[in-house]
Amino acid sequence: MRTISLIFIIFSLALKFKLIHLSFINEHSIKYMLGFAIGLFIYAFLGPHIDLLFLDKKELEYNYINNIVPELAEKDIVFFSANMIFKPNAFVLNKKKPTIFIDNKIINNLSNAELRFILFHEYSHIKDNDGLKNKLSMLLAFTVVPLVMSILVANINLSSYPFVIILFVLIFVIIYWVGIILNFKYRRKRELKADKYAVNYVDKEDVISSFQKLIKLNDFDRKSKSLLSSHPPLEERLKNLRERDRNLI
Repeated sequence: MRTISLIFIIFSLALKFKLIHLSFINEHSIKYMLGFAIGLFIYAFLGPHIDLLFLDKKELEYNYINNIVPELAEKDIVFFSANMIFKPNAFVLNKKKPTIFIDNKIINNLSNAELRFILFHEYSHIKDNDGLKNKLSMLLAFTVVPLVMSILVANINLSSYPFVIILFVLIFVIIYWVGIILNFKYRRKRELKADKYAVNYVDKEDVISSFQKLIKLNDFDRKSKSLLSSHPPLEERLKNLRERDRNLI
């Protein structure tokens, strides 16, 4: 992601200072691209350091990890515990080494067998590079459509056709929201994929009990489903696992 952001900001600066000239990109579009490139650059370089907000973060000892997930203890992964700011959670940051963060409330309330499910779920994200996929899909959904539309507006004369302008705006809004909804849909699919991977290493009873405890900790919802949610609700997660194992519940 950092490489992509660096390339994009260099490209935008080259357009801004006319080192590169593309006739179909006007000054307004260049300003949009440069502003976005700067934002992306800051996000790409500061995002992996969000853990600086966790003043009490603590690296988990090798023996502790080896006791819970010996399959992961020897891998090039760092494990940290912390008190999350908003709600209990577990997630991956791509630092010098892939790093799994897990909230202290989760550690204190789940058994070792239940924690196995959480850690293997997060490891699936590392294994499949889901962090980068999520960032790229969000990048495409939130920025590419407005950029394309701004270029089209600059190169198509619509001022004499009010109906065409209205239709153009309507199409833009529809395409933009469809892209955002699809972004979240595929993020939820990556969560379901990680569940399917993790369940290979955990007994079905521990999967169910881990879900139940996470609901009590307000980590995710039981039934609510939103098109703009990055994580599927409990019912969808259980249905996903039933497709893998008809005897799961």
